[in-house]
Amino acid sequence: MADETSNDDKRSNGDLRGLLRQLVTPVIEQVETRVSTQIDAEVAERIDELLRTRMATIDHAIGGLDRHLSELTARLDRLEHHLGSALEDPSAIESASSTSASGDDSD
Repeated sequence: MADETSNDDKRSNGDLRGLLRQLVTPVIEQVETRVSTQIDAEVAERIDELLRTRMATIDHAIGGLDRHLSELTARLDRLEHHLGSALEDPSAIESASSTSASGDDSD
């Protein structure tokens, strides 16, 4: 009779475990889905912030390059103007070299 009681206890424990699994599984799946959704949202937010920061850095660098390009273009225009003048009047070579030497060379 002890064996029958032991077997009945094992079956009842097995049935109880099965019942608990059936009840708990949907709750666990729901919690897992909510946590996964929240993590995805936080990761997306961090990625967006990182991209905004990187884009701001790139925009700043492009602005600096644009300013330097404008300065170089202006210097080139001045040199071309002085060169054209020098070809027409050789004495203008001195004024072109003195203007270029005193130009803004801050890069």
